[in-house]
Amino acid sequence: MVRPDKSKKEATISVRGMHCATCSDTVREALLSLKGVENARVNLATDKATLVYDPALVAMADIERAVKESGYGVAKDEISLTIGGMH
Repeated sequence: MVRPDKSKKEATISVRGMHCATCSDTVREALLSLKGVENARVNLATDKATLVYDPALVAMADIERAVKESGYGVAKDEISLTIGGMH
């Protein structure tokens, strides 16, 4: 994978709903079709997509939309904390 220069970012997102190599190819093509996405790699075994993009040209919301419009989901990691002792 091409390493991003200082103006580019590298991101990894979790993709849901992929079942075969055609699925991962579809997601990769959707990502590469976005202006500003320089490189994309989709791993079917880990359900992850790693991409290098220019944030001046494309936002993460655009990237997530492209995955969803290609028929797959984007998983968001969340954490819940219980905080005690606050008055």
